[in-house]
Amino acid sequence: MCIIGAGVVYRMGSALRAHFVDKSPIYWNSNKKAGSDEDYHGNFDATQFERWFFNLCQTLSRQFGPCYIFMDGASYHKRNLTPCPTTRTRKADIQVWLYNHGKKMH
Repeated sequence: MCIIGAGVVYRMGSALRAHFVDKSPIYWNSNKKAGSDEDYHGNFDATQFERWFFNLCQTLSRQFGPCYIFMDGASYHKRNLTPCPTTRTRKADIQVWLYNHGKKMH
């Protein structure tokens, strides 16, 4: 079983409050056999995370207004849709990438 959720910490007067964000905890059956050191990594990808995060941001905005969001560096928290060319990239593909990023070829 895999679970993800977001917590919120805020002040109400002089009191510090904390709870899970409404509708942020979700769970699903794992596709991997769990080991003693396993977590949900490998059972969650950028597409799932982005959908969950979009809904989280909508809820936070409605309930709390502007917020600071802190997260770890899991690979699915970041996705580059147009990665930089590498030394293995063909010249024509590099030229297309440069053009798409506003760099003119002479």
